[in-house]
Amino acid sequence: MSIRQLTPYIFLLLIGLTLAFFYHWYQPAIDYKTNLLADANGYEKIYNFFQGDPTPYQVRFGIHNRIAIPFLASLIPGNDIEKSFFIINTFFALLSFLAIYYLLLYFKIRKLYIFLILSFYALHWVGPFRQNAIDPVNVDMAVYGFEVLFLLLFLRRKYLILLLITPVAIATKELFLALIIALLVISYIQYLISKDEFPSFKWMAGILLVGIITKMTLSHYYTSNSAERNSLMMIAFHLSELASNPRSVFRWFLAVFAAYGAFIFLVFKKGIKWKPNKDNEWIIHILSLSVLALSVIGGIDYTRLIFLGFPYIILSILLLSRPKIHGFLMAFCLSIVLTRPWEVLPDPLLDMTLYNKWMPEVSDRPHLAYWSIAIFVCFVIVLIGRFVFNTKSNSRPAPE
Repeated sequence: MSIRQLTPYIFLLLIGLTLAFFYHWYQPAIDYKTNLLADANGYEKIYNFFQGDPTPYQVRFGIHNRIAIPFLASLIPGNDIEKSFFIINTFFALLSFLAIYYLLLYFKIRKLYIFLILSFYALHWVGPFRQNAIDPVNVDMAVYGFEVLFLLLFLRRKYLILLLITPVAIATKELFLALIIALLVISYIQYLISKDEFPSFKWMAGILLVGIITKMTLSHYYTSNSAERNSLMMIAFHLSELASNPRSVFRWFLAVFAAYGAFIFLVFKKGIKWKPNKDNEWIIHILSLSVLALSVIGGIDYTRLIFLGFPYIILSILLLSRPKIHGFLMAFCLSIVLTRPWEVLPDPLLDMTLYNKWMPEVSDRPHLAYWSIAIFVCFVIVLIGRFVFNTKSNSRPAPE
């Protein structure tokens, strides 16, 4: 790779490091020990286990298998857990920054769009840098990079490498088992449509088997404190909660808006031309639907879960909409204001009411109304802007 090709990566690396340390200084971290239900308490138990703590391994169900990041953090010298997690998560946040740039470039997205998209990604309040500052003891930062890696290896038929990294990805977060199932379904659909062995259904079936074995092995050696629980029970619980409270669907849609801002309105236009087999774009859209579905059954914190699918969902938006420059810039400006990068996030463990106003899935009625007004106003602005620019374009005299 030439110096010219490396320059954007070096620039992004420097910007990412600057943001990581700025928000680490600017954004106070939560004191998770004041709330026993905080996930960080579970990650601390895993971290202590790898530090040699003789206490029997008993971690809350749902996070008990997520050993990869706590293990890496335990390798950092010293006993400062927040510092160790911050270092590891900053590394993965920077890696995701570069990986998403490469992914968008791979799909021939305009460089201006890429840098603006990455700005939005970096400044979002549930994004890698601000979340790593307020809640450094977490495992989400590695998810984005693994998502990009899974997709690129799948598209390039690097199945052996995909198989080898599968245990690490699942030990990071169990959602990758669901993504492997989605890729298996995609491979079967591809085979039915074209009778082509790409992507290889047999390879993906083998990778899924490795994923299941990994999950079972992790559950055996790293047990939860609720042996009676399982993933199917949790999925059924969240679906029943959703069915018993239909208003949660509206809150979920507002969470999509909170996660992606006005970018979601780019796909609301006439003349979307979707060519299912073009550059395997349909694979991106299925993966986007998969991560959106996972956000419904993954818990009540919809905004964070939806944003975790950023590499797939933002790429789907761009590929489906093929936005013109004026429409994209308008969506970006509206979206970046919604992220409020200048504000300090309130500590959810001290006062949930202040933090909940940032999350439409759990906000009170007044702030739910504000979110509803915000999505309506953004939609109207996008429509008016599109009408004005289209009118100007149509009024220009045709070249002779």
